[in-house]
Amino acid sequence: IVMKIYSHEWEAVFDKLNEKKKNKTKDLILNIKKAVIGASPGCENNGFTGDVCRWTKLFRWETAEWDDKDAASASYTKGQPRELWTRKPNVNAPGDDVTEPAWANAGIGWRHEYFQTPWGFDEDQFLRDYWERELLFFKDNTNDAILILSRGLDGKFDFGSTNADNTEPVNFTEVINVTTYNPNDAGGFNADNIILIINKSDWHPGFFTLNQFIVTNAQAAITKACLFYDEVNTDLKVAGTDGTFVGGVWTVGATPPPPQAFNYTDITANKIKTGARRLVFWDDADADNIIDIGENQYTAIYNIITSAGSNQVNTLSLDANVDFSAAL
Repeated sequence: IVMKIYSHEWEAVFDKLNEKKKNKTKDLILNIKKAVIGASPGCENNGFTGDVCRWTKLFRWETAEWDDKDAASASYTKGQPRELWTRKPNVNAPGDDVTEPAWANAGIGWRHEYFQTPWGFDEDQFLRDYWERELLFFKDNTNDAILILSRGLDGKFDFGSTNADNTEPVNFTEVINVTTYNPNDAGGFNADNIILIINKSDWHPGFFTLNQFIVTNAQAAITKACLFYDEVNTDLKVAGTDGTFVGGVWTVGATPPPPQAFNYTDITANKIKTGARRLVFWDDADADNIIDIGENQYTAIYNIITSAGSNQVNTLSLDANVDFSAAL
């Protein structure tokens, strides 16, 4: 009994398996992109950047912890985007926690797990491609972009500083320039790589125009308006509390004030972030320019996207005695 086995039989199986891993890795990277910027640029940014209003930081396993900076306090430009699945990316450093808004309805802050937590503990908890290798993330601060890279079948790549075998990145704080990535590198290491670049222009700036708003029964120096449009930190950026958000003087009483208008894209288009942004009118009873629990307020939610001319609202009319309710 004789049986012949030809190389093309097992090679075909190998090629098919490799193609399957390649396609699954592509899907994985697209899902990571969705976790970062949602359906941007054309639709709702319900990803990390839409809620937190910034890129996720990159973390490396250093001396028994995941850290976002090296010993010289230089931020890593290579690492893992741990903030996508945990609000506490470094359990040994509470200062690295993703902060929450002081007022929960501001619409800004880490809300949930944006990407499923990778399996593993401690240094083994990182995103893997379907060849079971760590996905590589590179942050380009000059071009404001993130490059995601799978090393593919051969496990090699040529981008930035690498070890001698072109299998691992080194120099984790070096300056990254995603425009220099060459799929046709001289060594052929990038030929089977799978990459995706996410640019900040995919989710910022957003555009918002409100042609007119009217608030009847407003209270002089008490009724205020704020647009929450930037990341939450010790200096939460709130427009409007100092009078710069809208021009003119509000008329107090039952008679509507003169038409007030603003075009946010003309004021600071380079600052507003895409996502579900909150425009809040409230009675600042203690005059501290902060929306406190129990103060009467009204929140209008707008889905800000990157298309110029989007979110054009002609008129927003409110009655402070009817539409306002206590802030929770």
